[in-house]
Amino acid sequence: MKRELANGGDERKYHKSLVFVCIGRKSVKSKNVNCPEYVMHFLREFLLLGPETDFQVDNKTTCLKFKAILVSYLNLLLSIFSGALMKNNENNPRIVVSVKNLSHVFSSRTGEIKALENISIEVQKGEFITLVGPSGCGKSTALLIIGGLLEYQEGEVCLYDMPVRKPNPELVGFVFQETSLFPWKNAIDNVEFPLRIRGSSKEQRKCKAKELLDMMGLGDFPDKYPYELSGGMQQRVAIARGLIQNPQVMLLDEPFASLDEQTRTRLGFELLRIWSQMKKTMIFVTHSLTEAVLLSQRVIVLSARPGRIIDDIAIDIEYPRTYETMISERFAMLRDRIRQLIAETEVSV
Repeated sequence: MKRELANGGDERKYHKSLVFVCIGRKSVKSKNVNCPEYVMHFLREFLLLGPETDFQVDNKTTCLKFKAILVSYLNLLLSIFSGALMKNNENNPRIVVSVKNLSHVFSSRTGEIKALENISIEVQKGEFITLVGPSGCGKSTALLIIGGLLEYQEGEVCLYDMPVRKPNPELVGFVFQETSLFPWKNAIDNVEFPLRIRGSSKEQRKCKAKELLDMMGLGDFPDKYPYELSGGMQQRVAIARGLIQNPQVMLLDEPFASLDEQTRTRLGFELLRIWSQMKKTMIFVTHSLTEAVLLSQRVIVLSARPGRIIDDIAIDIEYPRTYETMISERFAMLRDRIRQLIAETEVSV
């Protein structure tokens, strides 16, 4: 494919901006990562974008759209590529994720913003929990810290009793709200990309990617490009990509937020099916209280910023859950209880 710069422009400026953003991220500055090779590989992939991508870049800065999409791709690559890999504990401890007294502060032009305060969570092997709370309460921040994509300042975060310092793709898989699918790659190539980066054989990665596409109900669409797929199908491709390295823990940051209600409910049931088959530990973030109660074994409710845990609610509804579950009296009571807790914390701010 011919390499073109979106909207024309000077390739050196585009290249310079990309390199600056890549090597400017602290997570990439690791002795375990060959920065020049990492950046150049990323550039080789990213510069295949065609003119329809609608990026505009000058020699000083990049447009906001460019930054947002680039950060999504960097998060993906960091989760694939960075860090010294930790080995799974052979004893299979029941507590997979342990967060103790976690606090986090962001610096801004107007001063410090405290995102999280004294958060403590334990997640057992194979458990499905969901974080909910007002907008800006630190749900996504907590998820990024657990996954090693964001350094924390206070507290302790461990996976299998080992401190989290860097991304670990063998242990943790990510699914973000933005699918970050490469538009020039078809579905199967997007799914297999993490294995390609890690040097797996073509036969091995194609076989695994096909298996996951079949599981996601996309077995008939391996050659379709993202623009040829619906939003729900694109998100299923992203979930398959998150699963391809067989991580023990899946972190899902509002993966269905951009979908219509019917599609997100259907994908919620598909996610439950995958969870029951693969026995993964799931940590899910959502603003939808219906979604939280439908999917989870526990719902952790955070206060308005700075995010504090105000309740940890057991969802005592049996699996498998169905559409009938969603109209049951117990379902409504749990959802209303969570809604009331969030409303009270918003009023008290």
